Amino acid sequence: MPKRGAIRTALIALAALVVVVAGLGALTWGSGTSGLGRRVTSREGGVSVLVPRGWFAEDNHPIDPGHQEFLHGRENAALGLLRRGGFWVARWPASKTTTLDTLRADAPDNALTTRGRVGDYAAIVARYEQPRAADTLWLGHKRFVVRELIADGFVFQVGTWTLPRAGGVARELRGVAQSLVIARPQPWKTAHVTLPGGWVERETKIPGARLFALSPGDPVHAWAYVFHYADSPQATLRAARRKIPMHGGVLGEETSTTVGGRPATRLAFTFPDEGLPPANDVEWFVSDGHGGTFVLAVGRRAGDANVADRIAATWRF
Repeated sequence: MPKRGAIRTALIALAALVVVVAGLGALTWGSGTSGLGRRVTSREGGVSVLVPRGWFAEDNHPIDPGHQEFLHGRENAALGLLRRGGFWVARWPASKTTTLDTLRADAPDNALTTRGRVGDYAAIVARYEQPRAADTLWLGHKRFVVRELIADGFVFQVGTWTLPRAGGVARELRGVAQSLVIARPQPWKTAHVTLPGGWVERETKIPGARLFALSPGDPVHAWAYVFHYADSPQATLRAARRKIPMHGGVLGEETSTTVGGRPATRLAFTFPDEGLPPANDVEWFVSDGHGGTFVLAVGRRAGDANVADRIAATWRF
C-alpha cells in the first residue's frame, strides 16, 4: 500500500482471488446488497471499520513495524475481475516530531493535500491518481484518497482507491473511512508465546529463528526472538556463553527455572546497541523434547522492566 517515500507511491497490486495465508490473517465474507453492513476488527483488536455488505475484507497481523497494515477490503464484483474500489488501514509509531504538517510534507508530490477529519480525529487528506497499470486494463487511472491522523502515539492511515466511473463505490468508501474506531491493542498469540498488544511480527533471516517481533516505539522499546537448534540445551547454552562476550556482550545472572513446564536455564546479559546504551537481554534455553533446543530471547531498551519474564510465562509447546 502507498506509504513513505518510494513505497508510498508504489502501485497497489490487486489479486483476482484472495489467498488466506495460515497464521497471518483470516478472510471474512458478507453477502447482500451494498451499504455498510458489518464491522471488521484487526486481529489484535487495535482498529476496526464498517465494511459494505458483499465486499471481501481481510484482517492481518502486520509483519512490518514501519508500516503496519491491518485491514484490507475490496468490492466483490464481476467475479473479482472488475472491482471498482477498495481500502486499507495501517499504522506505524509516531516519532516525537510527527505532526499533521510533517505528514502533509510526506505526501506524494502529485497529491492535492487538505485538512480533514476521520471520525473524531483531525487528519491530513491526500488525493492523487496513479498512472494506468496492467490491472486497470482500459478503465483509466486509479484514484487514491489517503487519510492520515495521529492518535495514541501512532500514525493511522486509512486509504481508499477507486477506478473511474466507480458509481456508489466512492461513497461507500467514504463511509468506511469515517467509521474508523481505534481501541487499545490486545495481546496476540504466536506459535509458542503470547506477545503484548501493539507488537508486530517481522521477517528475519537469522539462522534458526522461528519468530522475530518488535514492540512499538521509535526506536522500539523491546523485541523477542524464538530460535530452534538441533543441539542439546546444554550445548546451546555453552555456545551462548562463549559467543556473547565475543560480540561485546557482558554475561549476567544465570538461573535454573522452568519454561512451559519443562526445566530451563535463564541467562541474563547486556549487549551493545547501535550507539544507544547497552540493551538488557534475557535468554531461556529449554529442551524441545526431541534432543534439540528452543531459545526464547527477549531484549529491552526501555519500558516495562518485566516484559521478558511476562512473555516467557506464556510459553507453550
